[in-house]
Amino acid sequence: MFRFASPEWLFAFLLIPALVGVFWWSERRRKGLLARFGESELVARLSATVNQRPRWAKAALILASVFFLTLALAR
Repeated sequence: MFRFASPEWLFAFLLIPALVGVFWWSERRRKGLLARFGESELVARLSATVNQRPRWAKAALILASVFFLTLALAR
């Protein structure tokens, strides 16, 4: 069975859903700001070549780092 030297650090796992919420909120805010920026058809044509993958990869790496940092702190 697993035994942690500092199990109080396991409460940091509660940050993960909060971070997911922050990423979700920022994505909605970004879309709202783009909608206010200009006509939706024009914005869609201008942003058609923008690659969304790096933004999602960054979010996934941040979540993974919080997960593994929490495990490391709990020892």
